[in-house]
Amino acid sequence: MKRFWVVFLGLLTVFGLAQTKFFSSVTPQATVVVKQHPMGADLVEVTVLGAKYPQVALQKHIEALGKELGMAPRGVVISIVGDSFVKATFAVPGLIQDKEPKFNLPAIARAFAFGDAPLNQLSVMFMDMVPDSKTPAYWFAPNDAWMMEGVGTKSPLSIEYRLKVNTKDPKEVNLPGPATEKKNRETQEAQKKPDFVLIGAIAAASISIGVLVYSAFIRGQRKSK
Repeated sequence: MKRFWVVFLGLLTVFGLAQTKFFSSVTPQATVVVKQHPMGADLVEVTVLGAKYPQVALQKHIEALGKELGMAPRGVVISIVGDSFVKATFAVPGLIQDKEPKFNLPAIARAFAFGDAPLNQLSVMFMDMVPDSKTPAYWFAPNDAWMMEGVGTKSPLSIEYRLKVNTKDPKEVNLPGPATEKKNRETQEAQKKPDFVLIGAIAAASISIGVLVYSAFIRGQRKSK
């Protein structure tokens, strides 16, 4: 597999029709929906498939996410939805960034794919977002330690990523930073090869998000049959 960032413009052009074999093969165990709030913190809703999933484990994953981001999540509420889901809502800053990469996907992967009752296949949705110059399209880490790919959707307007973590070492879950990208670009230019670059409250939000989460799980279940 190729291991580099690629231009997200192609995904934006087809806008929702660029699902590859990898994207479709990931059956989410949980969906993480992120919506940027005007006041700064990101509103997050995590929905785990299966009402028997331990709420204590989900609480620990949320706390781990806070540690990754350097700030404790606020307003954490965890509940069971019928006999199908365990849902958590909370707010925390730092998932949607102004720097490269725009979305802090490694923090999400490290928080949920390790520890008690790990969730190593995720759907992560960033609402009301379109690809820009800081948006990663996909990344396959060395030895496939972890993999992710994003697809833009028009209805609802969002960017959805599918993440799969295979490694047992959280340190292997990362993305190349700007310095690495600069070095890669310089090397590619020297070799006269194409230049691949990065391109590309809570309760009210949870009503519309819930429909999106359910849809993601149903799509995943259909593809797995």
